[in-house]
Amino acid sequence: MILQSYVDIFNKETISLVKALEQDCGKSYTNVLIPVTNFTLNSIGETSLGVKLDKGYNWYKEAVHKFGILLLRRVVRPWLFNDFIYKLTPLARQQRKSVETLHEFSRNVIENRIKTFTNFDENLKSTRKRLAMLDLMLKARHDGIDIDDEGIREEVDTFVFEGHDTTAAAIRYTLMTLANEGNIQYLFNDFKDKLVEEIKNILSDSYKLPTYTDLKSMKFMERCIKECLRLYPSVPLIGRVAGEDIKTHSGYTIPKGCNINILIYDIHRSSQYWEDPEKFDPDRFLPENIAKRHPFAYLPFSAGSRNCIGQKFAMLEIKAALCGILRKFKLKPIDTPDTIRFRSDMTLRSDGEIRLILSNNKHNTKNVFYKFVKEWLGNGLLTSSGDKWHNRRKLLTPAFHFMILQSYVDIFNKETISLVKALEQDCGKSYTNVLIPVTNFTLNSIGETSLGVKLDKGYNWYKEAVHKFGILLLRRVVRPWLFNDFIYKLTPLARQQRKSVETLHEFSRNVIENRIKTFTNFDENLKSTRKRLAMLDLMLKARHDGIDIDDEGIREEVDTFVFEFTKEISAQLFKLPKPVMTIENTISSLREDRMPT
Repeated sequence: MILQSYVDIFNKETISLVKALEQDCGKSYTNVLIPVTNFTLNSIGETSLGVKLDKGYNWYKEAVHKFGILLLRRVVRPWLFNDFIYKLTPLARQQRKSVETLHEFSRNVIENRIKTFTNFDENLKSTRKRLAMLDLMLKARHDGIDIDDEGIREEVDTFVFEGHDTTAAAIRYTLMTLANEGNIQYLFNDFKDKLVEEIKNILSDSYKLPTYTDLKSMKFMERCIKECLRLYPSVPLIGRVAGEDIKTHSGYTIPKGCNINILIYDIHRSSQYWEDPEKFDPDRFLPENIAKRHPFAYLPFSAGSRNCIGQKFAMLEIKAALCGILRKFKLKPIDTPDTIRFRSDMTLRSDGEIRLILSNNKHNTKNVFYKFVKEWLGNGLLTSSGDKWHNRRKLLTPAFHFMILQSYVDIFNKETISLVKALEQDCGKSYTNVLIPVTNFTLNSIGETSLGVKLDKGYNWYKEAVHKFGILLLRRVVRPWLFNDFIYKLTPLARQQRKSVETLHEFSRNVIENRIKTFTNFDENLKSTRKRLAMLDLMLKARHDGIDIDDEGIREEVDTFVFEFTKEISAQLFKLPKPVMTIENTISSLREDRMPT
């Protein structure tokens, strides 16, 4: 029910996305980064946090980016793993600055949401509506469940982070891939015009935004998205700590306590699991072909108990965006996969082999890399472990029920429209850089769907803070001597990071505060409706119900959600030059008068 209720938000944000892209029609190229990121951030804000993030959050995005850069710089410098040493370095100071920005964002989100929680108990009694993530945590705290303000902030940070940039990356790479795979989009051989034809057939010829059912019915589009995620996983690497001695198939023993890096990017391109792995082939994901593969040969959303909690949400959001863009534009490439270079960052930005796939709780402890994002995300889902992780995961899982995802389709559609409009402005130009519009698209979508906040305008400061944080994180990750927190905190990097984190936390706290303000007669509303709650509402409700999550915990999850849907820490290990492509209006046979469901 919750996912279904997000569809209107997705549609609204898709419209904004298409409008943003449309402005580039006729230009030499389009940079889709900003509009797509805005789309995802706005969607997560409205859906999970109940906050509109459509304006003024570029500073948050920059702080995320800066944190990612600093994180990577530390990760590649083992001598900086020691917190004491790291805190003495400029990287640590820059990171603290970014974290301050990020925490400012999440705290503002939470505070604003809390303000809407007037007559909280009465609203809960009067509605059966399921709560968004932030509201769920706020309710849990209110109800005495084990989550405090810091815990809420941690989860807000986690969800905002994970909820917008990884999705934006997926959309960017899908657009780039489709632009380079002309037969998928237009030709009537092999895959033919199946993608565009599928949209046309499902939406018929009437003017209509897609519904949840429409989007779920787009099976070929889903296979195309999955194949793009195979080739360009938003998170190319994940890390764990061995919970016990592990005997590999080759006879090697991985000792207990050892850091293990799982190279998803290489697994997805391994000839051991994939025939002709460099070829784009959506039919790999036909049911009969999936049954032939190892279940863990495909890990775009991780696997096991710590798999991505929002993967269904992300798939709906991506479908909504692609539906709007492909109905409006043709895509032509400027950059090709062969010319792409990947650089390290928190998500796969652009140009391994491990045989053991983790599948149980004994190996769920994240390695040292994840420690570097705690200043921003705190102990949200991405960085926490043990009982806290299990409790938070249990609390937030209902926010991604398929009924909630259905409700996001309208938001995805709206943001797709905005994305298409942004891309349309480059029609006629020599090429289009999709980085900015795609990033705006994902950020706007995550804002509206998960946070209930519009981020399409006025939130450049937030986006800038995310970006800044990612840069600082990368700088730290590649400087092992900054792994020590003490050394790092003495550096200019740490000061810059703190500033970024303050901005990001301000954003999330504002989102939460604004969302809380809407929770009038909370108990009564819960009793009168069976609607499932989005992420932010879910946390607010949990806090209200006394569950162990406070305002800070809600902020952590808001930050984490946005972070993981847009950046996804490890994915910053490969940074891609901005995807560019030429965009033209789609063929006239594709009607634009109906949105997908």
